[in-house]
Amino acid sequence: MTAIDLHAKLVSLFPEFAVHWDSPGNVFRESDGGFSVCGLFSDFSHFVRECSASLTPHALDEFGLLLEICLDGRDPELDAAASTCFLENISGEDFTSALSSHLGQRSRSFLAQFEHDAP
Repeated sequence: MTAIDLHAKLVSLFPEFAVHWDSPGNVFRESDGGFSVCGLFSDFSHFVRECSASLTPHALDEFGLLLEICLDGRDPELDAAASTCFLENISGEDFTSALSSHLGQRSRSFLAQFEHDAP
């Protein structure tokens, strides 16, 4: 999955993410408009942090399925971006436990490693 494909999927699930992504303060977009999957997942983690209370369960369930595809190991760059640029970024947040109920086994397994690191 390309960064452009992932962006389209995220915006289809969370239309309000388009406004967040297009904001002038987005440091994850290059000056020519290009971006990486890591940058996209990083910015999406900020979006989720800011909007977690208003995200619908259905969209979160669909995102959970998408995230499992990203973590299936077929694309190491996509897997690493989903793991470190999204899941690691949202680990330990107040909403992480509620969000994890919408995620699949791969995502929950990755997040579980941070539960043991908590003080």
